[in-house]
Amino acid sequence: VLDGGAEKRIAVRLRPGDEGEVRSRAVVSFSTAVEVRTKVTRPRVAVAVVGPESCRAGEDATFQIKLTNGGTGPAQRVVLQARLSD
Repeated sequence: VLDGGAEKRIAVRLRPGDEGEVRSRAVVSFSTAVEVRTKVTRPRVAVAVVGPESCRAGEDATFQIKLTNGGTGPAQRVVLQARLSD
């Protein structure tokens, strides 16, 4: 292990067995690996509305709106709008 900014010196002793030229070459190699895991999710938003099919003028009409997320991830910044006819 060679920490960042560190230096390591290695001494090599050579004892030639015969006369002549000796060639030396230093090779440095390393390998590295990086792994990352990413969890992929998907929200599945559904809306259901239950209410009366008709009502009289002046009467209250109550609607129940059910919003569900059956997915594996959170549903963020959900905006629910209801548009009703006159």
